[in-house]
Amino acid sequence: MTKSNSTSESFFPSSYPDFVYNFSYGANMFPNVLTGRRKIHPIESIPGVLEGWQLTFDLRGIPALEPCFGNIKENPDAEVHGILHKMTGKQFKYLLTTEGGSGVNPNGYIPNKVNVHAYDGRIIEAYTLVVRRASPSIASHHEIWRYSNIKCCTYPLRGIDTITDSGDIDWNSSLTSIVNGKTEDHLAMLDNMVIERLLNDKWSSFARVNFVRQLILLCIHLFFLSTAVFLRNPKNTQSLVKKIFCHIAEVCVLIGCVSSLVKLLAKEIYLQGYSAYIQNLKSYPEKLVYQCSCLLIILAVPFRILYLATKNVKFGYVEDGLVSLAVPGTFLYFLFFGRIYALTGAFIVMIFEMITGDIATFGVIYVIVITAFGQGMKKLYSY
Repeated sequence: MTKSNSTSESFFPSSYPDFVYNFSYGANMFPNVLTGRRKIHPIESIPGVLEGWQLTFDLRGIPALEPCFGNIKENPDAEVHGILHKMTGKQFKYLLTTEGGSGVNPNGYIPNKVNVHAYDGRIIEAYTLVVRRASPSIASHHEIWRYSNIKCCTYPLRGIDTITDSGDIDWNSSLTSIVNGKTEDHLAMLDNMVIERLLNDKWSSFARVNFVRQLILLCIHLFFLSTAVFLRNPKNTQSLVKKIFCHIAEVCVLIGCVSSLVKLLAKEIYLQGYSAYIQNLKSYPEKLVYQCSCLLIILAVPFRILYLATKNVKFGYVEDGLVSLAVPGTFLYFLFFGRIYALTGAFIVMIFEMITGDIATFGVIYVIVITAFGQGMKKLYSY
């Protein structure tokens, strides 16, 4: 066999032709993967053979689930059979984002231009995805037995669990990929016995205690917050006992807000990193709302001091407004703890998707309409 004429361009070209051929040699050969999972409908799909290349499995995958992914490397005495998919350049760029490396990491799949011999006799120039540097950790397993091309191996939990031996978070772990996945295929991975047992062990040994502790602290915080709000009397006509209880509750609320923003916030950022912490907040908006509520309560303190010092009611109005926004946001944090239950978890996710989607769009339109009509009505009735 002759070695194929391949040219390795820059890792990820900024643009592609209007129509390109992609030579698929793995899961993308199957229609239910390309059109079903990735929503790419090729214009043409024909079988072909790539000469001078060899099919390998040297790219680290998901231990215990899919230990390695397919790859090809140059070998003048080998050939690879696959499918040529004709698609638009935009579809091919989207295809890159769904593969390992996401089209931006040179350590993952990168497009490589090759000449493929189609079964109908044509020689077609196409892009295929190649990993230039295989993962060294793919060999970090212990082989128990082998029969022909089938073998049974054990893999260390380091590649599965989110926590490393040093206590840091492994964002490339299997569990992280499964939890952050947006497709039903990721949810199907949770049925794996290894993943299920790992989750149960993490919940029973660590997560349950922290979950209950945070829930109890939230209930105590909300008790003092409710006490401070209900006993508050701007006219200053309440009894001395109620004043004492009100001030004690306000101090406890302030301590709780400061500890939430300083201690817990600093701890989470230290463990996860700033970018990962922000990404985590996007997945749990109720947690972000709670932290904003704590910040609003802390900001209300200077206005309380200014009101007591100057007796200016404007400062009192600002304080009331900040507290009024903070109270419902604090109670909203209960939804975070309701996510773990099958009965309420799906509804909570649906509620926040509606808020960030349809209701947010309606809110923008509503503000624009009210602003425009308000200006028009003012002009209309000002004469």
